This record gives sequence, structure tokens and C-alpha cells, in this order.
Amino acid sequence: MVRKLLNTLRRESLQDSRARVFSREAGWVLMGQALAALGTLIGIRIITDIASPEVYGEVTLWLGIAALGLGLIATPFLQAGLRYYPEYAERNAIGPLRRLIIAGMQPSALIVGVIALVGLAVFHNSSGSEVYTAIVILAILSIDIARSMETTLLNAAQRQRTYALWAAGEAWIRPLFALAAMVFIEPTPAMLLAGYFMGSATCLFLFYVFGTPVSGMGSLLTTPQPPNDTQRMLKYALPLIPLAVIGWISGVGDRYVIGATLGIAEVGIYAAAYALVSRPFLMLGHVIELTLRPRYMAAVAQRNFNKARKIFHGWLVLTTLVIGTTLIFVFLFSDWLATLFLGKSFREGAALMLWIALGYSLLVISYVFEKVLYAYERTRCVLYVQCLGAFATIAVTFFAVTQWGLYGAAVAVPIYFGIQLVGSILFAINVERKPIAVGY
Repeated sequence: MVRKLLNTLRRESLQDSRARVFSREAGWVLMGQALAALGTLIGIRIITDIASPEVYGEVTLWLGIAALGLGLIATPFLQAGLRYYPEYAERNAIGPLRRLIIAGMQPSALIVGVIALVGLAVFHNSSGSEVYTAIVILAILSIDIARSMETTLLNAAQRQRTYALWAAGEAWIRPLFALAAMVFIEPTPAMLLAGYFMGSATCLFLFYVFGTPVSGMGSLLTTPQPPNDTQRMLKYALPLIPLAVIGWISGVGDRYVIGATLGIAEVGIYAAAYALVSRPFLMLGHVIELTLRPRYMAAVAQRNFNKARKIFHGWLVLTTLVIGTTLIFVFLFSDWLATLFLGKSFREGAALMLWIALGYSLLVISYVFEKVLYAYERTRCVLYVQCLGAFATIAVTFFAVTQWGLYGAAVAVPIYFGIQLVGSILFAINVERKPIAVGY
């Protein structure tokens, strides 16, 4: 009897300890994302007060190119690293996991590098300023790859404090460097992007000097690596490489449609309103994901499917409630948000905000269902969902923009993200019905 009582007390103490750790991690995630969101919103106000819509629109299109490069080179293998981290951590083999991720990135990096050199040669014959801007974008891409590697591993290791401080610091430092570059040199796209680069590089440097990378770098070359892990990671990651292009079309393709049909200034107005409204939805969804996804992935990796389903259902309900509340807030206060966070040249974007907010409500919920596909290694299904979303993005946006202009681009957002949500739900339900089919 006494032994049973002691065992019960030990279990309760362990559960209380885990609950405290969970609450502390969630608190750091929430604080970091809140500070990052605030820094981003203030940064939008600073930049839109100084830059013209044409400058902001051009910067948006250049950053879209950097995002595509990041998706092609790094994102597929970082997703694989996030999925396999619990298994490697159990073997104390994070060094080999780093090596696998880096090795996977190298072929894509070589291809993207060759394409970039060809592009620079073409730009050299047209405009010197465009060549300089392209070089800055390549520098931003390099920093983004290194940062994404470290932040992905921090998230996987549930080191939320460091992750939160990094996210918050970068959100504040980047616009300050951009402001300095535009005020003290000139308010051009190249200077704005150079400021972004210096801000990100400063944060990465501070992390390597004062922080501790997950597992450290010492085990990178010393820990043995199982021979079949390379094939397994490639099987997981390769379907995600075309997904990078498809996801890029779905995420930022509308800017290029607007630029081709309406002009660069309209891209700037649309992108400023888009960034202002989408950030809170992405932040809140990210807070919930960073807190629950590692536990969900671990439960699936351990084949504890009942536990995984409970985590998923709680994740979905919490996300829906939080996102719905945020949508109501945007509906009530869109004009006030535009006045507070956008420069005068950009405030006509207030009319677009509710439609963008509705679209992002659907998108963030669809991300929850997509994580089921990632967890069960059904990355091809993710590719199918993203293909559906990308096709809908281009088709619906082009039709809406040609019919109703910039307002039509905003109306299109909930339509194509709604289509993507339906696809992710259907695939996730099918996977959840057959969990034993996970390919380990």
C-alpha cells in the first residue's frame, strides 16, 4: 500500500513538473511571438513612412525571390530534420542529423547558385543597381538558410527561450537597420534590403557568440550515422522540393500577378496591408504550433496514436478559437489598424484587410491538418494539397484582379486558401484512418 502511494505521488510530481515545463515553454513562445509581431508592425509603419509604394513593392518582389531560394535549398530538409529529431535525440546523435541536413541542401544550393550567376549576368547588361540588389538578395538568402537551420533545431529541442529571444530581436533589429540605411544613404530598394541583411546577420552572429547551438558543433563529424538514414531523409524531403515552388506560388504568387497587371505601386500597397493583417494570424498559429507540434511529432514517432490524436484535436480546437477571435478583431478595427501601422500612402489598403484576414484564418487552420501529413511522412500528400492551392491562387487571383483590380486580389485570398483547406482536411482524414501505414 505504501509503495503504491509513493509511486502515485512520484507520478503526480512528474506530471506537475511536466506541466510547469510546458507552461514555461508556452509562455516563452507567446512572449517571443508577441514581441516579434509588435516589432514587425512597428517596422511596417517605419518603412511605409519613408519608402514609397513603388520601393516597398519592389522590395516585396525581391524578398519573394529569396523566399523561393530558401524553400528550394533548405526547407525540405529542415522539415525532415524536425520530423526525425526525436529519434536522433534518443540516440544522442544530433551531429549526424545536422550532417544529413547540410548534405541534403548542397545539390539544391549548387543549382540555385548557377541560376543566380546566370541571372546576375543578365542583370549586368541591363542595370547596375539591379545587379547590386540581386547580390544583396543572395546575401539575405545565405543568412536565412543558416538562421533557419538553427531555429528549426531550437524548436525541435523545445528550447523556446532562445528561439523567442532570437525571433523578437530580429523583428526589431531588421527594420532599424533598414531605417538607418535609407535615412543615412538613400531610400532605395537596395538600401532597404541591405538593412534587412545587416539586421539578420547581427542576430545570427550574436547567437553563435553568446548562444549554444543545439548539440553544439563538436559532434557534427564524430558521431556515427546509420547507413539507411540518408535514403530515408531523401524519401521524405524530395517531394518537398517541388513543394517549395508550389508553396511559393500559393504564398506570394498574387504579388507578381498584381505587378504584371496593375503595377509595382499597387504591389506595395497590397503587400503592406497583407503583411499587417497576416502577421497576427501567423504569429498565433505559430505559437500554438511551436508548443504542440514537437509533442505531436514525438507521439507519432513512438506510435502512440491515441495520444497523437488527442494532441491534434486540442491543437485544432485551440487554433480555431484563437483565429476566430482575431478575425473578429480585424473586422471591427481594420481602419484603426491602417491608421496606426501604415504610412499615408498605403492606407487605402484598409479596404483589403478583412478579406485577407478571412483567408489567413482558413490558411492557419489548414496548416494544422498539413502537420498530420508531415508527421506520418505523407509528404506527397502535402505536395498535392499545395499544388491545389497554387493552381487556385493563380487562377482565382488573375480573374479577380482583371475584374475588380486590387480589391479583387484581396477577395481572392479566402477563396484559394479555402480550397487549400478542403484539400488538407481530406488528405489528413485519410491518413488518420490508417496510422499503422507509417513508413518507418
